[in-house]
Amino acid sequence: MNYFLALAAVFMTGSLLAGERKSILRQGYVVISDIASEDVPEGKCLVMGKVYSPEYDGDGQQRSLPGVRVATLDQQKTTVTDTAGKYKLLIDSDDTTLYMFAQQYEEIVIWNYLFRSKHIVTINFYPYTDYEMMNVDKPVIYLYSDQMLNARVQFASRGAVTFTYPEYNESWNVQVSSAGLKDTASGKSYPYLFWEAETSELDFKFDGAALEAFVIKTDTVVSFLESSLTAMGLNQTEQTDFITFWAPRMVAQPYALVQFLTGDDYAEKISTLQVTPKPDKLLRVFMLFSPLATDQFAMTITKPVFESFDRSGFTVVEWGGSQLPSLQIIP
Repeated sequence: MNYFLALAAVFMTGSLLAGERKSILRQGYVVISDIASEDVPEGKCLVMGKVYSPEYDGDGQQRSLPGVRVATLDQQKTTVTDTAGKYKLLIDSDDTTLYMFAQQYEEIVIWNYLFRSKHIVTINFYPYTDYEMMNVDKPVIYLYSDQMLNARVQFASRGAVTFTYPEYNESWNVQVSSAGLKDTASGKSYPYLFWEAETSELDFKFDGAALEAFVIKTDTVVSFLESSLTAMGLNQTEQTDFITFWAPRMVAQPYALVQFLTGDDYAEKISTLQVTPKPDKLLRVFMLFSPLATDQFAMTITKPVFESFDRSGFTVVEWGGSQLPSLQIIP
């Protein structure tokens, strides 16, 4: 099907053929119609339409997405799609931006649209999920103890493990002392235990439409990481290892969206960790980040408050991170 026939199919049916949607609808939406109506109050514009899933049912029809938020950028006017994926939203005619958000799907933003008074605008959204594999990069585990002890370390990754060092065979068995970390079997010393994995199911942790995270200018990435990691309790060596690995990867775009997973969130999204004997203190920090071309983010962002971490006795610290796909929030 050529480009013009495909567009005709969009406007006649409101959906697209599989495989053609992404190439034609790079902005993720189609304005089906924009017509004047005496049923709409002066100074208002009625926006309506449907949100489609990238998946198809057994009859080859594109599925709809219920429970999707559609709102103005300031979130003063907001609605959620019904069970058929349909929405209606009465906005002011001087509003210029509309966004669509659904967890696990790309966010779509319509910028600088002329919403005219006493008009009905029909807009269909076509979000897609990018199933590219993402790396769970360099989770490293440090173990500290002034008193010599033997420890068994086990983890269960949510993704497929691709590499470990030293080699992981159901567990790491190590000797921990003030002199450092040694593999019990070989007697070799290591600064930390290392593993990596890959997954297609990693995403930011959302609370409804809100996100507890940071939007940073990447020319401040070093100072941002230094202050954040210090607040969370990483020591100077751990911070240096973290920053030298991650900072060079975070400067590809002018801005970045950054979220830190700790505690139960780390276990739920990344991996579980079991250490025997049980550590007196345990700190786990996993950073998710996505490059941004702008700091204009169509979502409520709240900055987290970090809990202090005091080291004592047998202490275990783990950190890692992942770069998520770039958020395409500007057409």
